[in-house]
Amino acid sequence: MPKTIKILLSEHGLPDTKNGSWTQRLKYFLESDYNIFDYVVCGPTTSQQKLKKVKTIYCKVVNNRFLLKLFPNIKFKNFMNPLKEIIGNNDNVIICVMDNIRLNNELSLFLEQNNLKSKVTIVFYNCGFSYYLEDREHIKFCKNIDKMIFLTQSAYEYNKAKYSEFIPEVSVLHNPVDKKQFKLISKETKTSLLQGYDLQGKTVFLWLSHNRPKKGLKVILKAWSIWAKDRTDVELLIVGVASENTLENVKFLGKIASNEVHTFYKLAHIYLFPTLWKEGFGLSLAQAISSGCYCLAAANGGVKDFMFKSDGKFIEHPNFIKDWISGMEEAYQNVKGGWKNETAGSQILSLEQWSEKFADSIVNSEKEIK
Repeated sequence: MPKTIKILLSEHGLPDTKNGSWTQRLKYFLESDYNIFDYVVCGPTTSQQKLKKVKTIYCKVVNNRFLLKLFPNIKFKNFMNPLKEIIGNNDNVIICVMDNIRLNNELSLFLEQNNLKSKVTIVFYNCGFSYYLEDREHIKFCKNIDKMIFLTQSAYEYNKAKYSEFIPEVSVLHNPVDKKQFKLISKETKTSLLQGYDLQGKTVFLWLSHNRPKKGLKVILKAWSIWAKDRTDVELLIVGVASENTLENVKFLGKIASNEVHTFYKLAHIYLFPTLWKEGFGLSLAQAISSGCYCLAAANGGVKDFMFKSDGKFIEHPNFIKDWISGMEEAYQNVKGGWKNETAGSQILSLEQWSEKFADSIVNSEKEIK
């Protein structure tokens, strides 16, 4: 039986120098013994490092607005030439498209125009919750997708219900965390760490994200200003946002290097996850759970698929300030009462576990090849 050639297709150049969650886990995968891809076809990268265990073909993305207005299907035309050559030389090809509707649609059109779809299985890796397409756009998008990977069961259920038809085979694969960094620490280590940051005797709350309205910082700061007023034994650390505002018991720490982020989860007793949109997964929450934090999380998107009641408390109505106030009090009382999650993060995949499952998900698509 001829070998099935496997291609990873990405607009983002790999390895990527940015801190996107899927680019980081793909870098780990492609450089590990779990890798099953023969080729990576992707956009250019500014990284000085190159992938050593897979043949990488870098392609220029067409970003000229005038050209794209006249010829809307040429943004990824430079990706199609190497794909045509690879497909032409092989009978069975799997192409995994990374989280990009336009790239997928151009690939689909290219395969149809060149009568190549019979040789290709398309696996689409959806790294969000939903693309919220109109029904006609969704049908076009899914037309040639054989399999779609969702981050959570909730995302699949939402999309299945939203659209009049949903054709592709589906698998669900949760995001992983680096368990070597995000893990429980001893009471003695935590005490020492708190002392090092002059936080001894404090119950430390943590909010960590980019500064976007949908990340809920405004809600948290308003709730905090009410709940923490006149308290001297609590501190709220804000990571990812710089501010000159002086708020009682609040420290704005600005952006932190990605290799230092784990320290702040270890410092924290309580993690706040006030997302105001449908999270595809919620990687920072998974990291907090694995680090043993008591988590207060908005019940939005796929959060309930991987956070258990033993990990903290869901805020069912995250737009209500009063619910965060009562949640903060409940979390504070639990932590002061000795709360500890001995099995913290046991349900969260490690990078190794994720890599094995991701490889299986791609390889198992071979069964669909005719």
